[in-house]
Amino acid sequence: RVAHYHIEKCGGSSINHSFYDLAYSMSIHKIGLRKKYIDKNNKIDISQRGSFTYKISSRVNKPFIKNGGFVITRFANIFRNGKANFIHNHYLPLDLLDREDTFSFTTLRDPVERLISRYMMDYSLYKKNDLKHYPSKNDLLKVIENPELYFEYLKENKYFKRNFYGILSTFSRRFNLEEAINNLKKIDCILWQENLNNDFKKMIDEYSISILAYKKNLLRAKDKNINSRDYPEISNQTKNILKKELSEEYKLISKFKS
Repeated sequence: RVAHYHIEKCGGSSINHSFYDLAYSMSIHKIGLRKKYIDKNNKIDISQRGSFTYKISSRVNKPFIKNGGFVITRFANIFRNGKANFIHNHYLPLDLLDREDTFSFTTLRDPVERLISRYMMDYSLYKKNDLKHYPSKNDLLKVIENPELYFEYLKENKYFKRNFYGILSTFSRRFNLEEAINNLKKIDCILWQENLNNDFKKMIDEYSISILAYKKNLLRAKDKNINSRDYPEISNQTKNILKKELSEEYKLISKFKS
């Protein structure tokens, strides 16, 4: 059984899709047809099966998705009760790290790069009028055109503070460095976003995780055009300020960077 502590904007969705490939089945395909996510004349290429299954899973709003005996969930109680093989989510409960029957992994990334990637994602969604994941959308609209105000908004907002400190908060809900270090030490395998393909292949080989279809490169899970859009410039001064504000995260990842 596997638990993915998925930190936002570290390449984790691509990994999730590789696991969702194992949950693909004709019943999933039929749901896609019935709900008109795909045209009846379309075929799902093998390289798309994972992302397609992930999309179906998130839209049918069920607590798990399965293919035969392989079950994926985002709900901790289902996983705790032994009813799922793979769990993933942002801010997974930390008690799963203490389970002897569970292999855990996460992906780390340069904190400033991760936060800038988050801004690019939100700005792209804003341009498509698709900021549905924000409960206070109007507040975000006031700052989205200005990166400095956007970062300040995340940092000061009670709900989104954890997104600003996404690495630290994944392993300490209190944003405590020592607690985060101790919890991250419990992770069985740490991958690095800048070397994600090689690290992922090494992990599934070393720990005998059966994802044979993904001996190839991971597929980009998000919008392929996100880096081709025009974004407000983020100055070096702003990046330096962010680096200082994220100093605890840099201390955290430095403990595990070989």
